Amino acid sequence: MTKFLKVLKFILILFLSIIFLGLIFNYGFQLKEYFIGKDYVKYWENHPNQIEQVEQNKEFDFKLLEKIAYDNDLILFGESHGTKEAQKIDLQLIKYLSRTVGMKYHVVELDFSQAYFMNEYLKTGNDSLVNYVLKNWSVVAGRNNKDYYDKWYNLFKINQALPDTQKIQVIGVDQINDFVITKDHLTRIFENLKINSEIPIEKKKIVEWSKEELPNIIEKNKDSIDSLTLSSLEHIKFNLQEYFEKTRPELMFANFEKQFESRELQNQKIYGYFGMAHVLQSEMNGYDDFAAILKKSELPVKNKVFSIVTMFSDSKWGIPSEYLPAPIQGEKRLTKIPISYDSPTLMYFYGVNDLKNVTKENTNTLFVLNNKKSPYSQSLRLVDNFGLIPRGMEITLNESVTTDYFDAVFLIRNSDWAEPN
Repeated sequence: MTKFLKVLKFILILFLSIIFLGLIFNYGFQLKEYFIGKDYVKYWENHPNQIEQVEQNKEFDFKLLEKIAYDNDLILFGESHGTKEAQKIDLQLIKYLSRTVGMKYHVVELDFSQAYFMNEYLKTGNDSLVNYVLKNWSVVAGRNNKDYYDKWYNLFKINQALPDTQKIQVIGVDQINDFVITKDHLTRIFENLKINSEIPIEKKKIVEWSKEELPNIIEKNKDSIDSLTLSSLEHIKFNLQEYFEKTRPELMFANFEKQFESRELQNQKIYGYFGMAHVLQSEMNGYDDFAAILKKSELPVKNKVFSIVTMFSDSKWGIPSEYLPAPIQGEKRLTKIPISYDSPTLMYFYGVNDLKNVTKENTNTLFVLNNKKSPYSQSLRLVDNFGLIPRGMEITLNESVTTDYFDAVFLIRNSDWAEPN
C-alpha cells in the first residue's frame, strides 16, 4: 500500500508540475506576444483609414478598396472553407466589384464543365443545376450547404438585374472535380454536333479515351464546329489528358491562362474565390500555388493582382467528419468544430491578437497591409504560425515578409459555421 501511495504521489506531482509549467509557458508566451504586438496595435490605431469594421448583420461599403479595385485587374479572395461569414463577404465583394468597376468575370474553384452548368443556372435559375454542380465539388464543406447555395442564388438575382453586357460569368479553373459532369458536358456538345461516340465514365478510361479517340473526333469535325464549341472541346481534352500529369496548382494556372487568352481578358476586371492557399502570391510549403505561379508568369495581369485572406477568432466551421480523429467525429457528413487562429494549443498565427485588440466581437474587419509604412512589409506577422492543427502553411521561402504572400486580411470574429442542409 505504501508503494502504491508513493507512485500515486509521484504521478500527482508530475501532473501538477506539467500544469504549472504549461501555465508558466503560456503566460510567458502571451507576455512576449503582447510586447511584440504593441507596435502593430499602435500602427493600426494610427492608420484607421486602412481598416473597415462592420457588425456581422451589416455589409461593407468597401470604400477602402476603391482605389485598389481600379488599380488591380484580379482581386483574389481566399477563405478557410466551411464558415458562414466568409460566404457573406464573398457575395459582398462580388456585388461591390460589379457595381464599382464593372467586374463580370468570376474565377472559381470549379472545373470547366462545372462552371458551364453553373453559368446555365445563372441564365435559367434552375435550382437542380446548383445541386448537380456542387454534388462532388472539391470544396467538401460547400456540398449540399445552405450558405454556399445562398451565394449562387443571390448571384442569380444580381444577374437578373444587370444588363446583358454586364452579367457576371463564372470561369472554372480547377482540375476536373466530377467526371460525370465532364462526360455530361461532352455528351451535350456531341449531341448538338450530331457526333456519335461512346464516352467512358471511369476516370482512367475516359483519360485514355481523351488521348486515343477525342483528338480524332475533333480533327474529323473541326470544319463544322463553331469557334466557341471548338475551344470548349480543346479545353476539356486538355484537362482530361493532363489530369494525371500535372499538379492541381499547375492545372489551375494553365486553365486560367488558357481562358484569359481565349476570352481576351486583358484589362478586364476579374474576381477570384478560392481556398486560402491558392491565393498566396509566394512559395509556401516548398511549392508555388495558383497565385504564386501566376505572379511568375508572363501574363499581363501578373502585376495587377491583389490577394485578400481570411483569419478567424472564436468561430465555428464545418469539417468533413472523415478527416477528424474518431473520438471527435460527428455522426453526419460534417462536424462543427471551433476555428480560432489565436489558440496556442491548437492553431496560432502570430499577430492575430494584434488585430483582435483593435476590433470588437461579432464583427468582420478588413485590414489592408500593403501600405508603404506598413510593418507587415518588414516581418512575417500573420503568416508565421504553429499549432497541433496543421494549416498547410510552412514558410519555405527565405527572407520573405507578410506582404509577399497577401495584401489584406479579413479578421472574422465569432462566425457560425456554413450550415449544411
